[in-house]
Amino acid sequence: MLKHGFRGVAEIENHVANTFGWSATADAVDPWIYTEISKTFLLDPIMFERLLGLESRFRPFARRSRLLEAHNRGYWNPDEELLAKLHEIVAGLEDCAPSRV
Repeated sequence: MLKHGFRGVAEIENHVANTFGWSATADAVDPWIYTEISKTFLLDPIMFERLLGLESRFRPFARRSRLLEAHNRGYWNPDEELLAKLHEIVAGLEDCAPSRV
């Protein structure tokens, strides 16, 4: 999907948003799926850097963090280390200079 630039990031965002929606409306998402989304798109340093290269779509997606919202709503209870890393990533994106956002 990343070969399609910002459009690929939009598709990733749509998949995550839909996953969150399934949790909210049908309780149809196993918690491990949120862990895998975190590991794949935010915690993998190579993937994270690739996504940052498409920052016009990725930064708002990461700052809005459906993953943290899923935790806050009780759909997913990650371990403390993973949760701390996600908070750190989101905070780091919020601290970016406006010219990079």
